[in-house]
Amino acid sequence: MTFGQRLRELRKEKSMTQKELAAKAKIDFTYLSKIETGVMPPPRAKTILALAKGLGIDKNAAIVDELYGLAKKIPFDLSKKVTPEMIQMLRSLQDKKIDKPEDWQDAVQKDNT
Repeated sequence: MTFGQRLRELRKEKSMTQKELAAKAKIDFTYLSKIETGVMPPPRAKTILALAKGLGIDKNAAIVDELYGLAKKIPFDLSKKVTPEMIQMLRSLQDKKIDKPEDWQDAVQKDNT
């Protein structure tokens, strides 16, 4: 599932039109339409939060983390805590072709032993 597909799904669950969500998120509804259809790439983190707020979803809800993940974005609060060591760890996991989060812990523990 793409970011746009998930966003459309969430919007429809709330019985909202694109114009209604766009107004609440303070973005142009044509931009929202392009995001939902995949014509435009996922928006920046600030816009993801505005869309979540427009949908009535708490910024700390798991759904918002899902949207960040689908958009390949890091939430503001976490981006402030990313260290060079964390980046190196992620690169190491990437080099080992470990893509599933459930496999990360095992790989990190093996590296630390």
